[in-house]
Amino acid sequence: MSVVINTQKADRVFCSLYDAYSERRQLYEFVRAENSAPQWKHFPKSLPRDASSLMYLRWLAVATGTDRRAVSERVYAGHARLYDAYPHMYDTDGIARMYPGEVRQLYARNSVGMPTQSASYSQTVLQSLRMFFNNNPATIYRESIDETQKDLRYLQRESGRSPLPGFGPKILSLYAIFLEELGLVSMPDAVPVDVWVQGIMLATGGVEVQGSASNEHMEQILRPYLAELCARRGWSRVTLSHAVWFNGNRNCRMCDRRNLAHSCPVYDSCSGRISSEGYFKAGKWDSQGLVPKTPQLGLFSNQMY
Repeated sequence: MSVVINTQKADRVFCSLYDAYSERRQLYEFVRAENSAPQWKHFPKSLPRDASSLMYLRWLAVATGTDRRAVSERVYAGHARLYDAYPHMYDTDGIARMYPGEVRQLYARNSVGMPTQSASYSQTVLQSLRMFFNNNPATIYRESIDETQKDLRYLQRESGRSPLPGFGPKILSLYAIFLEELGLVSMPDAVPVDVWVQGIMLATGGVEVQGSASNEHMEQILRPYLAELCARRGWSRVTLSHAVWFNGNRNCRMCDRRNLAHSCPVYDSCSGRISSEGYFKAGKWDSQGLVPKTPQLGLFSNQMY
């Protein structure tokens, strides 16, 4: 397995995405974080989106921790419904009184990804927030994502179990970005390297893979590069994260079938859609998974954003 970043191509791709988002061009004329990001669109009706509310921060931590190999819109919408119906699920004492099977069934009914695993993880996360972090998720972070991971590994050795299961570098980065939007933390290496970051890099040649590559290996290589790129260019990591996620979520799903040159800032640099089947099933990418662009149906109208 070999994974190599083509820095020249990768820089060009991310510059195109970042500039288009910043200048509100193409897709980003209509699709913005404030009107389209799942964590902005979906939160409980009975729980204001308030940075000073520890309950909101815990709800957001639990929702983010279950945003794995699933449709993000459904995950946050499901957690919003669950909080409105069962607010005790997001309180340490309340969830401790629930059977794991009960949590799993509620998760499954509300489109929370990997419901059996997520139910177990959520209970442990809420318990650890009370035991180690004074019920405040913002205090899990140290100077960086890497230092935060070291601290969590120390707690795991001391307690005999992972204090925040599911919170690997991608989820830690994602939650840090959400907290940065709220003005609570700023992690210099917090860049969520999700399916869209990895897929765009493979489709544009920004990353070259021989054989197959695991999600974890791709993340280990791409996150330091992206953090350095943002520092070098003076970019906001939050803005770059939004630009990549929206382009992937709105454009990459269908660029093999529609001409999205008017919508996608990197359309001309892209060879086609990379199949994410292996990513979602086994956490792996196959270098042979490219679906070439064969647009047949014309352009989208603005209403289809």
